[in-house]
Amino acid sequence: MTKTSTLLAILLLAALFVSAQNASQSEEYMRNMAIGNKALEMGRTQDAINAYKELIRISPASPDPYLILGNIYARNEKDAESVELAIYYYKLYLEADPQAGNASQIKTKIYELEYVQKDAVKAQELQKSMIGRWASCLYTNDEGTDYVLFDFTEVQGKIRVTIDPASMVGSQGLGSRVAYAERSGDEYTFAFTEDKTHVPSQSSYNLLHSLLDMVPGAAGYTSELGKNLGHSAVASMQEKDVIRNSKRMYQFYLKESNGEMTQCACRELFVETTHAGQNVLRDTMFTCMLFAVDKDYSILPPYQAWIRNKYRINTALQSNHPDIYKLAKSGADLKGWGYTLTGVGAFTAGMGAILMTVKTQTSADIDQEKADRMTENNKKAGKYVTAIGGAMVLAGVPMICIGVGKAKKSKALYREAGVINSQQKSEMGRAIMLKAGPASVSATYNF
Repeated sequence: MTKTSTLLAILLLAALFVSAQNASQSEEYMRNMAIGNKALEMGRTQDAINAYKELIRISPASPDPYLILGNIYARNEKDAESVELAIYYYKLYLEADPQAGNASQIKTKIYELEYVQKDAVKAQELQKSMIGRWASCLYTNDEGTDYVLFDFTEVQGKIRVTIDPASMVGSQGLGSRVAYAERSGDEYTFAFTEDKTHVPSQSSYNLLHSLLDMVPGAAGYTSELGKNLGHSAVASMQEKDVIRNSKRMYQFYLKESNGEMTQCACRELFVETTHAGQNVLRDTMFTCMLFAVDKDYSILPPYQAWIRNKYRINTALQSNHPDIYKLAKSGADLKGWGYTLTGVGAFTAGMGAILMTVKTQTSADIDQEKADRMTENNKKAGKYVTAIGGAMVLAGVPMICIGVGKAKKSKALYREAGVINSQQKSEMGRAIMLKAGPASVSATYNF
C-alpha cells in the first residue's frame, strides 16, 4: 500500500467518525429539545430549563435555546433574578443570530425588561426606606394622640405592617393589628378591619323593671301611674334594642414622595345595621403624611403628649418661620410678664389698702398715744405698698397690650404663611419630627 492510499484511508475513517459523532449529537439535540418542549407544555418549568441549557452545551452556536430561555425567564417580571437572566439570554440570542428576523422585537423586549429591572431596584430601595416606625401627621384630639403609628418590617421580601394599639385606629376592635402591604404601580396598599356585634342585655332591662317596682306606693294613684309609664318606657327601649352589626375597614394607600413612601391616604368604610335592620354605608377619605420616628417613640398619656405636641409645633415653626416665631414668642413673653406684674401688683395694692385701714387698739401695754402712732405708721406703710402695687399694675397693663398686639400680628403673618389653626401647626410640627425619644422632650413654649 502506497503512502497516498494510507492517507486516503485515514481521511475516510476520520470523516466516518465525524459523521457518526454529528449524528449522535444531532440525536441528543433532538431528544433534549423534545424533552424541553414537552416539559414546558406540562408546566414543569425547571425541567424545561435544564433541557434547554443542555442544548446550549451540545450546540453553543444554536440561537434557539437562548431565545426559549429568555422567553421563560421573561414571564416572571416580578422576580429580579428572572428579569436579569431573561436579558442575559436574549442578548446571547442576538449574538448567536444578529440577522434574526425578530431581532427588533427582541431588542424592544430587552429595553422593556431593563426598565422593569430599574423599577425593581427602585422598589427595593423604597422598601428598605419603609422599614422602621412611622407616625402620621394627624392627631385625633388636642392631646396629641396619633391617628396611626405603624411598624414596618420585612418578612420574606414582603412588608409587614403592625399598628400600635395605643393609636386611634389601633385602639379599635380590629380583627388583627397585622397586615401585609401589596405593591401596585407606585402605591403600597394594606387594610385593617373591625367587626363589632351589639347584643342587647336582658339583665339590664330586668334590673330597670325591678327598680321601678321598688318605688314606694304611698303616693297612691300618681305613684302607680308613674310606675306604669316607667315600665312602658323600658319595654319600648327593649323592643327597639336589637342585635346590630357594624363593620369598619381602614384602607391605607402609600405613595412615594421625595424617594420615601410618606404620602398616605386613608379610606374609612363603615357599615352599620340600624334598628330597622337596614345597612347604612359611610365612606370617608382623607390624606396625611407619615414621618419616620425612632423605634422607642411611643404614644404618651394625654398631658405628656400635649407637651410633646406643643414642643414639636414650636420647633417646626421656629425652623420654618423664624421671624414670625420670634415675634410670636416675644409677644407671649410680654403677655406673660404683663399678667404676672398686673396680678402681683393688684394683690400688693390690695394688701396696702388693707394695711391703711388697720387701726391699733389700746391695751394694757399700749396707751392711746402709742396706738395712734402705730396706726399712722400703718397708713404710711400701706401707702408705700399700694404705690408699689399700682406701679406694677401700670407697668403690667401696657406689657399685656403690647404682647396681645404682637400675638395678633404674628397670627396674621402665620395665616398668610398658610398656618391658620392648631391642626396645621400640628402637621407642621410633624414635618420636622424630632429624632429623639419622648423622654428628652421636656420643654414647651406657649404663644
